[in-house]
Amino acid sequence: MKDFEEFKNLSDVIIADRFDSTLEDVKEKVYTRDIFNNNGVVT
Repeated sequence: MKDFEEFKNLSDVIIADRFDSTLEDVKEKVYTRDIFNNNGVVT
């Protein structure tokens, strides 16, 4: 699949290692290990 927007529309669930702003509009479908939404940045 070459169209990411189509992928998001067709997907019921999206599994991602890290949350990214491109997933913001489908965040209810996203499951990620990035529970603090900081992409692994230690503060």
